[in-house]
Amino acid sequence: MDRLCGEAGFDWVVMGAGPSGLRPPAPGDRTVRQRGSAILGRGAEPRQRSILEDAPLPERAVLAVVDAGGRPVTVASYHAPPGVN
Repeated sequence: MDRLCGEAGFDWVVMGAGPSGLRPPAPGDRTVRQRGSAILGRGAEPRQRSILEDAPLPERAVLAVVDAGGRPVTVASYHAPPGVN
Protein backbone atom coordinates (compact mmCIF):
# COMPACT_ATOMS: atom_id res chain seq x y z
CA MET A 1 0.00 0.00 0.00
CA ASP A 2 2.90 2.36 0.69
CA ARG A 3 4.10 1.91 -2.89
CA LEU A 4 0.62 2.75 -4.23
CA CYS A 5 0.52 5.86 -2.04
CA GLY A 6 3.88 7.04 -3.29
CA GLU A 7 3.24 6.35 -6.96
CA ALA A 8 -0.21 7.99 -6.84
CA GLY A 9 1.08 11.03 -4.96
CA PHE A 10 -0.69 10.38 -1.67
CA ASP A 11 0.94 11.20 1.67
CA TRP A 12 -0.94 8.84 4.01
CA VAL A 13 -3.26 5.84 4.14
CA VAL A 14 -5.71 4.53 6.73
CA MET A 15 -6.38 0.82 6.25
CA GLY A 16 -9.12 -1.17 7.91
CA ALA A 17 -7.55 -4.64 7.65
CA GLY A 18 -4.13 -6.20 7.46
CA PRO A 19 -0.95 -6.10 9.50
CA SER A 20 -0.79 -2.28 9.36
CA GLY A 21 -4.57 -1.81 9.51
CA LEU A 22 -6.81 -0.69 12.34
CA ARG A 23 -7.96 -4.31 12.79
CA PRO A 24 -4.95 -6.61 12.64
CA PRO A 25 -5.59 -10.22 11.60
CA ALA A 26 -6.83 -12.45 14.39
CA PRO A 27 -6.11 -16.17 14.74
CA GLY A 28 -8.69 -18.16 12.81
CA ASP A 29 -9.75 -15.27 10.55
CA ARG A 30 -11.06 -16.41 7.20
CA THR A 31 -9.66 -14.73 4.08
CA VAL A 32 -12.78 -12.53 3.83
CA ARG A 33 -11.57 -10.75 6.99
CA GLN A 34 -8.35 -9.77 5.23
CA ARG A 35 -10.23 -7.58 2.76
CA GLY A 36 -11.01 -4.18 4.15
CA SER A 37 -11.30 -0.68 2.84
CA ALA A 38 -8.91 2.23 2.92
CA ILE A 39 -8.77 6.02 2.79
CA LEU A 40 -5.79 7.71 1.14
CA GLY A 41 -5.02 11.42 1.31
CA ARG A 42 -2.63 14.28 0.80
CA GLY A 43 -1.42 16.80 3.32
CA ALA A 44 -1.59 16.52 7.09
CA GLU A 45 -2.23 13.12 8.65
CA PRO A 46 -5.78 12.53 9.94
CA ARG A 47 -6.61 13.75 13.46
CA GLN A 48 -8.45 10.49 14.15
CA ARG A 49 -8.69 7.06 12.54
CA SER A 50 -11.26 4.40 13.36
CA ILE A 51 -13.38 1.51 12.14
CA LEU A 52 -17.01 0.80 12.98
CA GLU A 53 -16.36 -1.67 15.79
CA ASP A 54 -20.02 -2.78 16.00
CA ALA A 55 -20.33 -3.59 12.28
CA PRO A 56 -20.36 -7.26 11.21
CA LEU A 57 -17.05 -6.70 9.34
CA PRO A 58 -15.66 -3.55 10.99
CA GLU A 59 -12.51 -3.48 8.86
CA ARG A 60 -14.69 -2.67 5.84
CA ALA A 61 -15.94 0.63 7.28
CA VAL A 62 -13.04 3.06 7.80
CA LEU A 63 -13.40 6.60 9.13
CA ALA A 64 -10.93 9.44 9.48
CA VAL A 65 -11.15 13.04 10.66
CA VAL A 66 -9.05 15.33 8.46
CA ASP A 67 -8.51 19.08 8.32
CA ALA A 68 -10.12 20.79 5.33
CA GLY A 69 -9.84 24.55 5.20
CA GLY A 70 -9.00 24.67 8.90
CA ARG A 71 -12.09 22.68 9.90
CA PRO A 72 -12.39 19.04 10.91
CA VAL A 73 -14.18 16.88 8.34
CA THR A 74 -15.10 13.23 8.80
CA VAL A 75 -14.48 11.09 5.72
CA ALA A 76 -15.48 7.46 5.35
CA SER A 77 -14.91 4.49 3.09
CA TYR A 78 -17.06 1.36 3.00
CA HIS A 79 -16.56 -1.83 1.03
CA ALA A 80 -19.75 -3.53 -0.10
CA PRO A 81 -19.33 -6.78 -2.02
CA PRO A 82 -21.11 -7.24 -5.37
CA GLY A 83 -24.84 -7.79 -4.99
CA VAL A 84 -25.22 -5.84 -1.75
CA ASN A 85 -27.83 -3.10 -1.97
